[in-house]
Amino acid sequence: LRDVPLGRLIQYICDETHLRYTVDDTAVILAPKKEASATGKLHQLEKAVADQAAKVEEGRKVLSAIVRTMGIIDNGQASIRSDDGNARNVLQTYNQLEQQKMQLESQIQSMLKYNGEQLMVYAAGLNVPDNIAKILHRQYLEAKRQLEAEKTKGLGDDHPTIKATSQMVDQMKRDLDEGVVNLRATLQAQLDLANDRLKRVKAMKDGSREEALKRGLDAQDYVDAKREFETDQALLQQLKLRLLDEKEKER
Repeated sequence: LRDVPLGRLIQYICDETHLRYTVDDTAVILAPKKEASATGKLHQLEKAVADQAAKVEEGRKVLSAIVRTMGIIDNGQASIRSDDGNARNVLQTYNQLEQQKMQLESQIQSMLKYNGEQLMVYAAGLNVPDNIAKILHRQYLEAKRQLEAEKTKGLGDDHPTIKATSQMVDQMKRDLDEGVVNLRATLQAQLDLANDRLKRVKAMKDGSREEALKRGLDAQDYVDAKREFETDQALLQQLKLRLLDEKEKER
């Protein structure tokens, strides 16, 4: 090629090699093209996560309404109707719920008390099923170690590699912050449900069972609603993990 502007020449090269290019103050950066199909898949996953989160929230409201209406209690092993439990089972359930409530309150208070790195470390260390913050925190620390390792090679802050790695670390930090917020919301939802159950059990413990006995409703609705809610929760966590994997591939 002769008499061709440099920008057009670079574009020709990118077209032939399936690359894309960007220009900053010090360099022309060549990188793989982002496939449209991958981007579309990412958008689909984000929409699926949002839809599933709404479904989980609706399921939580339905379950809570059944608990309030039917006087259902959960002893941790089987769902029973309030008029089927004897005094011993009620007391045992009450104590379990009290312990669960105290633990959740302590976890939430700690998350409100901490900030910055302390909050991330605490959230990542919580023994909660499908704790995404734990995975995100591990990936964030690995990215920071990678950035520091590259800096020790003598690369300056304006070097393209340092800039790209720094952007990746910043994005992981934002993802981690979002994961911590979601975890706190999940704990709060669990606490609300525990408080609701505790009120019902306390009413039974204090002898206030007349209304529940009048209803005589079957607890099967609660069992089905709870099973569906837990299934939807598990699916939501799976979708979030898939979305996280896709974001990692995009980087």
